[in-house]
Amino acid sequence: GGGGFPIRGGGTLEIHPGSSIEDCEAPVGGGGVVTGISSSLVMVGTARIYSCKATTGGGGGVVVEAGGAVSMSSGAQLRTNNAPAGGAAHVTGAGSSLTVDASEISSNTAMTTDGGGVYVEAGGRLTVTGAAMFENNQARTLQGRGGHIFCDAATLSVSGPSTFDGGYAPNGGSVAYTRGSSTVTFLGEAVLSNNVGSAQDISGVCSNAPLADAAFDDQVRQEGGTCTSTCSAGFWAQRAAGGDLMTSGACVACTVDPCPVAQYRGECQSHSDAACKPCSNKPAGALYTSGGIPFDNNNCEWTCGADFFLSGGSCVPCSANFFKLTVGDEACQPCPSSACAVGEYRDTCKTTGGTCVPCTTRPDAVAPPGGGYVSAGSPVYQDNCGWACFPGYEEALDALNRTVCRGCPMGTFKAGTAGSCGASCPSPAQYSSENTTLAAPECFDCTLTPCSIGFFRTACGDFTDTACSPCTKPPNSVFTGSGEGSEGSCAWVCLDGFYREGDTCVECPNTSCPVGQYRGECGGASQGACVACSSKPASSVFTTAGNPVYDDNCQWVCAVEGIVGNGWRTPVANATSGGGRRLLQAPPQCGVGEYVGECWCDPCTNAPAGSEYTSTGSAVGANDCSWGCETGTYKTASGSCFACGTDACPAGQYRATCQGSERLGPCVACTGKPEEAGWTGTGSPTTTDSCPWLCSEGTYAAGAQCLACSAEGPCPAGQVRQACTPTSDSVCVEGEGAANTTDRTLCPRGQAPDGSCCQVGMVQALAYADVAPEYGTSSGISPAVLTAYTSAVRALASAAAGASGASMCVETTATWMSGRRQ
Repeated sequence: GGGGFPIRGGGTLEIHPGSSIEDCEAPVGGGGVVTGISSSLVMVGTARIYSCKATTGGGGGVVVEAGGAVSMSSGAQLRTNNAPAGGAAHVTGAGSSLTVDASEISSNTAMTTDGGGVYVEAGGRLTVTGAAMFENNQARTLQGRGGHIFCDAATLSVSGPSTFDGGYAPNGGSVAYTRGSSTVTFLGEAVLSNNVGSAQDISGVCSNAPLADAAFDDQVRQEGGTCTSTCSAGFWAQRAAGGDLMTSGACVACTVDPCPVAQYRGECQSHSDAACKPCSNKPAGALYTSGGIPFDNNNCEWTCGADFFLSGGSCVPCSANFFKLTVGDEACQPCPSSACAVGEYRDTCKTTGGTCVPCTTRPDAVAPPGGGYVSAGSPVYQDNCGWACFPGYEEALDALNRTVCRGCPMGTFKAGTAGSCGASCPSPAQYSSENTTLAAPECFDCTLTPCSIGFFRTACGDFTDTACSPCTKPPNSVFTGSGEGSEGSCAWVCLDGFYREGDTCVECPNTSCPVGQYRGECGGASQGACVACSSKPASSVFTTAGNPVYDDNCQWVCAVEGIVGNGWRTPVANATSGGGRRLLQAPPQCGVGEYVGECWCDPCTNAPAGSEYTSTGSAVGANDCSWGCETGTYKTASGSCFACGTDACPAGQYRATCQGSERLGPCVACTGKPEEAGWTGTGSPTTTDSCPWLCSEGTYAAGAQCLACSAEGPCPAGQVRQACTPTSDSVCVEGEGAANTTDRTLCPRGQAPDGSCCQVGMVQALAYADVAPEYGTSSGISPAVLTAYTSAVRALASAAAGASGASMCVETTATWMSGRRQ
């Protein structure tokens, strides 16, 4: 045996949860495990021996012999094993034992003889305890006995709520079959169900005489005879606690006590007491008020329940709009229809009688004092109370996006429950009193005066004035002003020895600068950058940096023409050979516009722009060279030089250069005019000898002189005479005298009736009543004078033509010359 494991000589095998022995086979018993002398098998949890078989003998899964022991606990399994006898296990021999504690022996088969589940013999012991389960085990052949268990001269003990279900034994004992000197004990409440074959029973030796008024009426089988007995009327058979089912028990009197309300006492059964059963005599809509009367009759008293009333022996429902909340036979009452208080509605009439209960329609966040319900439910049974924000509050959303009623902002109010807060205070720079009444709040001007240095003024609250609160600043700084709106708004500066970098004060550096530089002032936002020293004269070089580093006191030496230490050096009192200033050589001879400086000749800088120097400095180190204004400029009272004025002089004069402190030079007579000419204007430009002139009448310009006009006698045939002008002589030119009266190129002043040209001082009436071209603006006459003269000539010519009746040359010389000269 022991197809899986043979355990001998005191050995122990443990099968732990989740482990299994499967599909094992042995030719003689113990397809899975065989345990021998003092050896043991322990199966824990879901450990199982599964689908094993013995070809001959007993115990398809386990054989326990010669004092061996098998323990099954906590859900261990012997399943689908088979053998000729004892499909799951074969327990044989004194001291051998199988314990089944809350474990399972199921679907095992005794193929040819007895004990579909377990075969126990020859002093062996089977103990079933806890919620053990024997299920679907079978002794398959027609001679098979003991569907779940077969005992032969052995011990069987059953305790706890064990289940024996689906056992099969065609030849008796579908649950268990015992014979010989077997001892069988059933304790607790074993459940026997669905066992098949001969009657569901426990078969074996009937060794007891029936007790007084008691015997078991189960089918009891014994080889060679049967015995039966039942309890007397008014008694039922009860197994004694811990007693053997077939050798102990008692007939107990049936209970006759009354049952609870709605129950009556049923009949006593052969193996069970008289139990309470539910009454069934009330109509629909009623409630029981007592137990059976008498106690064993199905006749409980009843009354109509809530919302039902008694009518003709029945309970009738209350009609719509009527209610009855109590149990009893009274009539239904009409539902109330009056309105509830603000914030309440009437609950369902049928279940509460229309009691007023709080509405649930208002958002949880809308609570007093800011808001709440303003009406009751309408209709009265609707949970739809109206809600609003109270006067002085308006609807808004809080940080959790919930609807809330917030106080009206500064300067606003709301007198009713509808709408939003409106303006009340005339200025946004005001705050209001608490808006707790229907009236507009009182307005107060926000305090706007600046706070003390180092404090900032907070903003006005809805209902509070501004306040002064401390500002913040970094270490090593001091406040210089007050702030507005935030703690970082006050102005501050860093202490001496620190400069500002962002929002911190950093200690000023103390490192030296390069030669010729000193560290500029550290403070504000500047850390004191190195800048050039300014303490040396021209013709010198620096030899040190500033010392201390922030002083503009770099040391220097003269360096004339590239030679360090060369040149003049101004002496100082008490100079020593080791320092100070000393005379290195004789003072230099400086030129005009220079003075003797600390190292050499330095240029004077005391003259203004537009001037020129006229001497050297008056002494060593004296930057006071004499100077005068340049030609074309004059000296003002403030010591500056400005360009001379260019105001125009009278005709025939030009402006000479100014001198000293006079802005204008004198007007000087122009030169270069012939004696026969007259001046027509001033110098152009005004400071040049360039006055314009024009030859007098009867002469004409020939270069720089005026010549007398030629005689104006008749011209040869085919020619006409062109008049003499101040710019050209009179000449004959090609043309046809009278026939060319419209040719003003040949006769600028027109023609007389005989065809001759009008002479100087004359003009042809009507046809040529305008100014001759030689007296145009090119001769220096203004357009206004020419216009006036033209009008006068036309008037004169018209008058002459009207007197003579013909167009003729008329005299205009006096009028023209008079107007022109003026």
